[in-house]
Amino acid sequence: MKTKTNGYTTKLPRAYTERTKRIINAVVEEYNFKNEREMWKSPRTPHNCSARWIVWHYMREMGMPFEMISGYTGHSHGTVMHGIDRLKSDLELRSNGMLRTIYKNIKTALT
Repeated sequence: MKTKTNGYTTKLPRAYTERTKRIINAVVEEYNFKNEREMWKSPRTPHNCSARWIVWHYMREMGMPFEMISGYTGHSHGTVMHGIDRLKSDLELRSNGMLRTIYKNIKTALT
């Protein structure tokens, strides 16, 4: 099996492939990463983590199970669950205007 740009070989079902590409491309562009791999392999800074959380959130929103998301991104399903929960709490509870702006820009790019 051919290795994906994220470095992992998990193949997504056809129903998720195109939408996942759109999500990842929108996040990579919004966060100014050089490529998809940089987003997955980058250090655990708040900037880089929130990018991954947003991708996971939108992948989950389209109905992907946590195990499928984790297999594709190379993070444990527990990490994916925690990241999605953290994104939701950061958007709801914290006055993090920058994260809200980025989230809205990506949501707009996906519609």
